[in-house]
Amino acid sequence: MIDIGGVGVFLGLDVGKSTHHGHGLTSAGKKVFDKPLPNGEPQLRAVFDKLMSKFGTVLAIVDQPASIGALPLTVARDAGCQVAYLPGLAMRRIADLYPGQAKTDSRDAAVIADAARTLRSLELADEITAELTMLVGFDQDLAGEANRTSHRVRGLLPQFHPSLERVPLVWASSSTRTTLKRSGSVGGSIPGEDRVMARPSPYPAELRERAVRMVAEVRPNYPTEWAAMKAVTAKLGIGAAETGRTWVRKAEVDTGRRPGVTSDEAAESKRLKAENAEPRRANEILKATSAFFATELDRPSKHS
Repeated sequence: MIDIGGVGVFLGLDVGKSTHHGHGLTSAGKKVFDKPLPNGEPQLRAVFDKLMSKFGTVLAIVDQPASIGALPLTVARDAGCQVAYLPGLAMRRIADLYPGQAKTDSRDAAVIADAARTLRSLELADEITAELTMLVGFDQDLAGEANRTSHRVRGLLPQFHPSLERVPLVWASSSTRTTLKRSGSVGGSIPGEDRVMARPSPYPAELRERAVRMVAEVRPNYPTEWAAMKAVTAKLGIGAAETGRTWVRKAEVDTGRRPGVTSDEAAESKRLKAENAEPRRANEILKATSAFFATELDRPSKHS
């Protein structure tokens, strides 16, 4: 963990293919540098030396440590600067907290510098570590007890009637259904299981829209569209270029530039599917309940 207490200037670098943009802030937040930087060793070294001679310790921060960010980091380290890495996805989420929606190199460099200036490391004492360990263990005990209870209930239900084996799952929460299926207690499909929502995307809609716009903007600068997608997804901290390609294709379908099912049509189809599944789910419950009571009525009474 870097000790930022003695840092004189936080230099955020928004790295690019041919040029970078640097934004320098003092520990008090005063801007002391805001200029484009050529991607050349002599020019970069001159900037680092000048800042170090005036402010002392310089911390250079980038959101891409490899490929296009390798040279400025190497020169900064060789010049005697401290270096740090701010993950691209974290940088984009922090940027959403700042005013304005424009995606510019100057703004990104300022966000990187300010994030490094304001973020603080978390020092965990032994007492806090012990409390966290106890809480995690308690959570694991609760999960184990819930699993054991599910197994006990599952074992008791068939003693009344086989059809009741699936009935309680209709009222169970989605997390309980997931736990039962993972534990092996449930085989086959569950009534209403198709209503469980898929895991939401880890990327906000604003980021997806920004990626699509950037691919269209930088496409003329690359030999292929795939190369442009790879560059944009890397710059925005998106895990895979294929993710960006999916967003671009979906946007093309939604705007009519490519044939296919639009997002609105897919949402409507999903809604209709859920509505059609409701009667089937109710029918499953009625069948199971009817079978149970029919068995109870046919059973001879002990008092007859």
